[in-house]
Amino acid sequence: MAEKIQHISDVKEHDRYWDFLTSTKIYVEVFWSKEAAISIVISGIFAGMLIVSNYPAHTTEFTSVAKSVLEMIISSEVGILGFLIGGLALIVGSIGLKVIKKIDSLGGFTSLLEIFFRFYFEGSLLALEIVISFFNYILISSRLPINWVLSGFMTLLVGYLFIYTLIAGTMLMGSCIRLMILNYEFSDVDGDSQSAKDAEK
Repeated sequence: MAEKIQHISDVKEHDRYWDFLTSTKIYVEVFWSKEAAISIVISGIFAGMLIVSNYPAHTTEFTSVAKSVLEMIISSEVGILGFLIGGLALIVGSIGLKVIKKIDSLGGFTSLLEIFFRFYFEGSLLALEIVISFFNYILISSRLPINWVLSGFMTLLVGYLFIYTLIAGTMLMGSCIRLMILNYEFSDVDGDSQSAKDAEK
């Protein structure tokens, strides 16, 4: 089991995706969180409607609609992935080194790492979802007889991942706001300390 990353010095020895994942334990939220509950309900309703409205036929119209939905989902996933990459770059560039050192000295680096790693984690989920969506697109485009059990499962999986990453990506904006406030507070502390030193002189 990977050791928990508590300080920035620990990253030198534990700088892999798995190390960050086991340290922050963000993966728990995929299965047990408000976002997960909402996602499973909505995706379950969507999958049920799709199966009920088309079972047992596998018509050309169904194939066309399913392919259009997958194309929309894949395009959205690529767009969200670009947002995550750009957002992570902006956040990493905006927070100062002094602030990071101050947070680390106070034992809060794990919380900071969790905010940063959320972008990485959501990006990995999106990459997985894009691969699964492409697989579904190829499967639907083939002339093989449809397997409704597999179709229902894949619809539920794609729908769940899409809705979850959409909600989680939106929630990241709240994390960005909290990080901005945190950055300001620690920068302000440094400024107050410097003013106090100047006053003593």
